[in-house]
Amino acid sequence: MQGLEKYETLDAHPLVREFFGHHLQTHHPETYQQANIFLYEYFKGIAKELPDTLEEMEPLFQAVAHGCRAGKQQEVYADVLWKRVLREGDGYLFHKLGAFGSFLACLFYFFDMVWEVPAANLTEYRKAVALSWAGYSLQALGRFAEAAQAMKASLGMAIEQNDWKGASHDTGNLCELYLTAGNVPQAVDYGKLSVKYADKSEDGNMMSAFRTTYANVLNQHGEIKEAAILFAVAEEMQKKRQPKYQYLYSLWGFHYCDLLISMGKVEEVIERAKTTLEYGKLGYSLLDIALDKLSLGKAFLQLNLPDFENPADFNTSINYLNEAVEGSRKAGNSQMIPCGLLARASYYRISKEYEKAETDLQEALEIAEYGNMNLYLVDYHLEKMRLCKAMGKEEEAAKHREEARVWIDKTGYERRRKELEEE
Repeated sequence: MQGLEKYETLDAHPLVREFFGHHLQTHHPETYQQANIFLYEYFKGIAKELPDTLEEMEPLFQAVAHGCRAGKQQEVYADVLWKRVLREGDGYLFHKLGAFGSFLACLFYFFDMVWEVPAANLTEYRKAVALSWAGYSLQALGRFAEAAQAMKASLGMAIEQNDWKGASHDTGNLCELYLTAGNVPQAVDYGKLSVKYADKSEDGNMMSAFRTTYANVLNQHGEIKEAAILFAVAEEMQKKRQPKYQYLYSLWGFHYCDLLISMGKVEEVIERAKTTLEYGKLGYSLLDIALDKLSLGKAFLQLNLPDFENPADFNTSINYLNEAVEGSRKAGNSQMIPCGLLARASYYRISKEYEKAETDLQEALEIAEYGNMNLYLVDYHLEKMRLCKAMGKEEEAAKHREEARVWIDKTGYERRRKELEEE
């Protein structure tokens, strides 16, 4: 056809491609498989070995799709998804790029029934891992019902396989999920199980990490002394395993700092978070960086309350809080974004920037309601109550106080009950 030579590629509408692809698969399955194998090898070959950006990842995403359509899930899992998309234990796609949606799109091709039945030609171990990854990604995207279903299916398979490391991962993730969803007693149960399975795995990293998961949920349940003891135990276990790291870091350290701030140990939190940010230069995820900055923002905000004797601390606080909010957005984990928004709203209330406080509270509320993150509804109503009181809206403040009480009763978020009673 005259003039076609100026085009490098030819393409068709996606619906046309889908129609002929389905026709080929149905009537000429061998040809369909060979065509997908050809495309799999092509895209795998043209991709950068270890892509750094989402754009560079695109050929590997295409390779995953075509390789799985050709029935090569085992090979695609090992050679493309694990080695090149995730960079093995780094979890590069979601930890460094915050691309949970893209990861979930890749995982789609490893399921015969989406998020329920993994592909039949995966090993039993990899079926459980695919379910666990799907649950983790769905949780990060705020799709809690689907996430819980996938995690529970993975947990069942891990127990059947005596994979106690996998079981501790799944119960730990379920603990975090049910905590944010506002079922704190259920979260406590899963937190306890995560420690049990971690101990059975005899993996030192798991044994320390999931003690902090359990400690965090105990803290939210109001069992502060027990939580503090468990955090300290976890930190000692980490020190023995990694002597150069004197403090708990990553999500584990963030949870410990949250407890320490509530105990008034803000100077210790500043020391810890600044130190763990230095640890992070060796390979922190986007979320880890955001969480350390959130700890610093909250600690500097508390440092000179109520008189702010040192205005520099107040300015330092908002700088860290801004970086924490933007960092959590880049990390792509919707479950953690409200933490930063609620903390920053508190700053704006204290600095009498009421409109900005309203904006952050409204966004936190929308995320919480959309994702059924009921724990944050307690925090929202408490901070909204304080904001209304600061603005002289006593009647509206009373309404939010009552809403906070109702949600504390519903969720078991006992840590906040004392705060409510002191207001």
